[in-house]
Amino acid sequence: MKPLLSLLICLLASVILRAQGGDFTFGQVTMPELSMKTYDRDSSANAVVLKEFGQTHVTDKSGIALIHFYHVRIKILNDQGANQATFAIPIFMSRDGSTKEAVSDIKAATF
Repeated sequence: MKPLLSLLICLLASVILRAQGGDFTFGQVTMPELSMKTYDRDSSANAVVLKEFGQTHVTDKSGIALIHFYHVRIKILNDQGANQATFAIPIFMSRDGSTKEAVSDIKAATF
């Protein structure tokens, strides 16, 4: 019964999350984004997340794997905001090294 309930919750969550928006094109920025000097809702902000999108799915091509796609567009408004575009990606590795996560296909652009 618990596996069935878990499956139903996952399916419901995926439908709800999918309805919250979608991805945006990598590397394409608009003129208003480029010309923004301050953030209207907080004039003291050093940086602002303009768009953010994530998607996760499970695959079993070569063993079961959890694939996560994350896309974010951050506007740096001044020098103090530069650290907001730096982030760490935590990964798991078992103590004996037999099980580990990997990171691949990282892209970045600045304008």
